[in-house]
Amino acid sequence: QQQQQQGGDRYAGYVGFWDADLATPLEEVGGFEQALQEHGHIDMVFGARVALLGRNITRHADRHYLGRVFATLVSLQLNMPIYDTQCGAKLFRASEELALVLSTPFASRWIFDVEIIARYIRLRRSPARRVADSIYELPLREWRDISGSKVKAADKLAAGLALAALWWTYLSPWPTWCPLLPPAATAASTSTSPTDAAAADPCVVAPTAHTHFALLCVLGLCVLLAVVVAAVAVRRFFSSFRRQPQPSQSQQLSASGKKRQ
Repeated sequence: QQQQQQGGDRYAGYVGFWDADLATPLEEVGGFEQALQEHGHIDMVFGARVALLGRNITRHADRHYLGRVFATLVSLQLNMPIYDTQCGAKLFRASEELALVLSTPFASRWIFDVEIIARYIRLRRSPARRVADSIYELPLREWRDISGSKVKAADKLAAGLALAALWWTYLSPWPTWCPLLPPAATAASTSTSPTDAAAADPCVVAPTAHTHFALLCVLGLCVLLAVVVAAVAVRRFFSSFRRQPQPSQSQQLSASGKKRQ
């Protein structure tokens, strides 16, 4: 029991999750802990499935290439050069900030890893590169595909749609995610100016030039779409009153020949 208590105290400052099928062996946990201990500015350690010489990384080709396409899309959306967001081995430094990130249920089912990063970006109200500086990707020594995966083709399509939804929820000029802030932070945000409240409360969005420009762009696209739809409707309306085209002479002769027969 004493050894168990010592082990619990040893990892008390860390929170993480792991592959339920142990595709990443539990022996890899030590490397994650060491990375957090050696790098004080690091808040998250993500396993990276990189097939390097001297490492045992076994993946099916189709899942590997689909994963690379998805990782590229995530990297572009988050604006950070992250290699592997979907590895199921991750360890976080326990903090109040992490508690806020995990305070509300995730909207996505299969890409909640990406949602965690997006919540950090939204919570810190800072450029993505600052959040990227607090993430450490650790190349795994061993990882293997386990048969019986529950991720189907429809789930992969849903993940792509969820990626677009995550942008709107967290990274767009009109984010809708509001963490459950402590009472003290809530009181402070309501007693300050709108600009100061936006800096303290992620639920408050301070208007910026970027926000106004994005709003004008969206409104412009909506107006353009409405004009195109109206033009198509008017064209169809007037085309319905046009006279039917007269048949050609050859068509008339052909029709008269058929009647005689």
